[in-house]
Amino acid sequence: MFLLSECLFLFLSFEVTTRPRRKGEVDGKDYYFCKSRAKMESEIAMNKFVEAGEYNGNLYGTHIQSVFKVSASGLHCLLDVGGPALARLTKAGLPPIAILVNGSAGLLEEAQG
Repeated sequence: MFLLSECLFLFLSFEVTTRPRRKGEVDGKDYYFCKSRAKMESEIAMNKFVEAGEYNGNLYGTHIQSVFKVSASGLHCLLDVGGPALARLTKAGLPPIAILVNGSAGLLEEAQG
């Protein structure tokens, strides 16, 4: 990732997942591994995730606290998210700087609520 290697002020947030850890993966480095699907579903319902979804029967998502941690360290968190996530970030007090790539005006209007 050229952008991240050249721009030392950018940082990616870590995703949370309910899938089992694979050999060689480190909790908090590769992903945050959540052992309780019910807990993650509850936090998703409480809008504690910027975005979340399911893939191959496992949940994946970006927790809002991981974005706060990056921000508190003085770095900018680089996220690839859709319109609803932009609204959640703004509501949480983290107004995003949005760059639309191949986006549509409809997405921008949706994000602005």
